[in-house]
Parts: sequence; structure tokens; C-alpha cells
Amino acid sequence: MHTQNTADDHRGGRHLRQHHNAQYNKHQAQESLTTRITKLICAVFLSIIFTIGLVMFVLWLSLRPHRPRFHIHEFSIPSLAEPNGLSNVHVTFNVTAQNPNLDIGIYYDTMNLTLYYQDQTIAETPLLFPFYQSSKNTVVVYGTLSGPTLRINYARWIQLLAARKRGSVPFRLDVASSIRFKVSAWDSRRHKMHANCEIGVGLTAIVVWLSTKPKHPEFTLTDIRIPETCNQNSSRIQENDPKGLVFVLEITNPNNGMAICYVEIDMKLHKGGFVVGNKSLEAFCQGRKKTVTEEVVIGCDQLLRGGGVAGDGGLMVTVETVIKYRYHLAE
Repeated sequence: MHTQNTADDHRGGRHLRQHHNAQYNKHQAQESLTTRITKLICAVFLSIIFTIGLVMFVLWLSLRPHRPRFHIHEFSIPSLAEPNGLSNVHVTFNVTAQNPNLDIGIYYDTMNLTLYYQDQTIAETPLLFPFYQSSKNTVVVYGTLSGPTLRINYARWIQLLAARKRGSVPFRLDVASSIRFKVSAWDSRRHKMHANCEIGVGLTAIVVWLSTKPKHPEFTLTDIRIPETCNQNSSRIQENDPKGLVFVLEITNPNNGMAICYVEIDMKLHKGGFVVGNKSLEAFCQGRKKTVTEEVVIGCDQLLRGGGVAGDGGLMVTVETVIKYRYHLAE
């Protein structure tokens, strides 16, 4: 009897342990599945956050505005080489403002230039009125400081001459303005901008100024043709006559180290003090030491409305344009 009960107890214990193990394994499997799902959700969530952060970082790098860069290409006081230079002292400079941003424009308030010698102001003048600079664009500011804008007396002039004899005269040029960045349709708040440039002026600088001073473009009329069809008093019409007055305009860039960019060229034909025709050419850039030839046609209908080209009085062509100098333009 005792042996039988013991055997039954052992079988009951094994059955309970097997039942308990099955429940434990089921519970472990459920916990393992929950853990894997949780880890998967966390991994997906972290991946989304990382991707969004990476995109935002790339956008920030691409849209982060950079301040304009200023460079001095010319700076000279030619009268330093003259014995009596104080009577006609003037400072000549050429400063470029570069917008390095790809898709961001810059609005400038009034730009001011201040010239220092030994931390004392010797000249101050406004450079430019408020203007907008498009992306990847360079503006050339060429100017002269003279007369009341200069604060150079006899004692200061002697100091400058003494410094030049020692080799070089140190100056500091400061350009100041308030700027706003334009990103698509959004304009930033105003930022104060200061650019400081240290300059040393000696005899070498005067020679460099003379060799690199920008020259204006040259415009030449090389040919002009007036067909009979543009004569108000003419009854002869030739089949091969052009449809307007034709003249050939040559535009020459005489500079050796810089290109010239024309915003727009507006030409007007005058006769007897009146404008009898006009024509505009699109903006373009002209390489250094290059000559461009443009054949311009002013329609007969425009000429006839202005009174025609027949009769007394000579013809005169005027050319108006806005130009920008650009250094080292790839040709």
C-alpha cells in the first residue's frame, strides 16, 4: 500500500511539473514576442527620427545664410608720390562685395566706408544707397575720397610722408551696413555688418593702382544703312530693302584683367533734338580685351511715327547702360 501511494505521488508531481513548465514556456514565448515587437517599434521610431534629423541638418546647411565677403582690389593715394601732394590729396579705392550664397539674396541698407590711420578717422563717406544683391553675385564699388570727406591736415600729411619713406603707410578700411537675407519669399531680420581690411600703401601700390584702374567700355558705330522704305517722302520700295534702319555697334572692353557685365543697353536715335527710334539689347557679360559687334535694327514704323529720317538735321545715336566690373571671369 505504501509503495503504491508513493508511485502515485510521483506521477502526480511529474504531471504538475510538466503543466507548470508548459505554462512557463508559453509565458516566456509571449514575453519574447512582446520584446521583439517593442524593439522593432523602437527601431522604426528611431530610424524616422534619425532620417528627419538628417534631412533637417542638410536643409540647415543649404539654407544657412553666409555674410557677404569684401575684398580690396585697389587702394591708392597717388599724391603721396608728389612733393606738394597735400593740395590735391585724394584716395582711390576699388572694393568688391561678394554674395557667396547659392539661393539667398541680400538686401543692403546704406553702406558706409570709413578710413583709419593709426586708429583715427581720416575719411568717411556713404558708398551705396540701399540695394539688393542676387545670389552668387559680385558688386564692384569704385570710388574716390577727396575734399571735405578727407580729414588730413598738414601735420597728418607729414606723418604719412614719413611713414611712406620707411616703406609702407598702414591704413584700415571699414565697411559698415545693415543687411537682410532673402530666402525665397522669406526675409530675415536686420543684421549689423562690419568688414575690416588692413592696407599697406607704398610706391608699389601706386604703380598697381595705375595698372589696374578699370577703364570704361568703348562704343563705336561702324556702319549705318537707311533704306528708302524708312523715308516718309519716298515712294520707292525695294524688294530687298531691310525692314528698318540698320547700324552696327562695336562694344570694346579695353581692360586686361577684368570683364564687364552690362545690365541692359538702351539705344536711342535722335534727329533734330527729338527721339525718332529706340532699341534695347539684353544683358550680357564681355570678357577682358574682347570686342562684341551688334547689328541693331530700328523698325521703319517706329521711325515714321517719329517723323522719319529725311529732311534737315543730322542723326545721333545715344547709348545708356549700367555696368559692373568682374575680376577673373572664366572665358
